[in-house]
Amino acid sequence: MWRFRFRIATLMVLVAVVGLATFLVIQDERTTKRRTVIRRIMMNHLVLAGAYRGEPVGCIYTDEQIRVLNACSSQSNEPMAAYHKALADKYRRAYNEPWRVISPDPPPPADGFAANPF
Repeated sequence: MWRFRFRIATLMVLVAVVGLATFLVIQDERTTKRRTVIRRIMMNHLVLAGAYRGEPVGCIYTDEQIRVLNACSSQSNEPMAAYHKALADKYRRAYNEPWRVISPDPPPPADGFAANPF
């Protein structure tokens, strides 16, 4: 009868394989969490861009938000809409390439509507 013998080299390879598998699982969880957060930020900026243009994108709004949206839609605020659209594009790229570093957000435009429509 043949008996398998564990040698130091065999154990070292086994530990390396288990370590690599553990690293890949942990890294996948981190990437998934990061992409979830980035997607939420991206969607928030898309909604804000639509709200500043007076074109809300398929969301459910409260009565207070509808009142503010109606007030904003009477005056299109293109600088703030473009600002939020640019941020949404930045976060869309970060969502598609989660390994890249995200640069800090630029300050909002000075000529823009400073108040958040929500």
